[in-house]
Amino acid sequence: MLRHASPLIDAPARLLLLTDLHLHGRSAISFRRLARAAGWARDFGVVAVLLGGDIIELDDEADVVARRLRELFGELPLVGVLGNHEREEAKWPLTLGMRPHVNDVGVIREAFDRASIETIDDRATTIAGLRVAGLTWRRRPGPTDDGRRLVGEGDPWPLVLTHSPDQLVGLDPARVGLALCGHTHGGQVRLPLLGTPITHTRTRLARASGLTRVAGVQTFISRGFGQTIPLRFASPPEAVLLELLPAPTP
Repeated sequence: MLRHASPLIDAPARLLLLTDLHLHGRSAISFRRLARAAGWARDFGVVAVLLGGDIIELDDEADVVARRLRELFGELPLVGVLGNHEREEAKWPLTLGMRPHVNDVGVIREAFDRASIETIDDRATTIAGLRVAGLTWRRRPGPTDDGRRLVGEGDPWPLVLTHSPDQLVGLDPARVGLALCGHTHGGQVRLPLLGTPITHTRTRLARASGLTRVAGVQTFISRGFGQTIPLRFASPPEAVLLELLPAPTP
């Protein structure tokens, strides 16, 4: 559980953060684990589920995955951003000579819309009175121009949700109460003495997971719930219960 107190928060709220699910239509083990997380979230009094990108692997399975997520979490709001696996990565098959599959973001968004999963890439939403800004994933550090304008508008944002910590570079830390992201998988493999040699980011990180600062922005980086390559060492997957609390203005 992560507890976070901020003067930007008006009332207590409990959320579930899930990043890097990497789901297929037949991801039976992952869906069983998600069912446990959903029960855990209800027992905890969660008011919404935040999905931090890399939710699915293939656009032609988007309807199946979206329906399963909606069934598991019932009436809880599901709000998320898309990651590199939805947006850009070609799905190269292991068999040589086959043509790669490249996801269509529009197909994924439509499937999520049908399942009432709200995507907030470079958009904002309100959850139980809590304002949340979403940033679009891209390869190079920093937000898109639309994302930079979004975070720069109006009052500071209690929460900013993005897939990678790279997108936080260049934001004004005073405009962000807490940023939430994944993408690193916590390094996925943590080696003695070497730590986490691979984080898949272009920004040097003080920590590959947990509570840290990225370019001055207070940030929580989740280790993620799944992975494309089923190998982890000393970096177990996680579903994160987030308890947000109001704090007096300093």
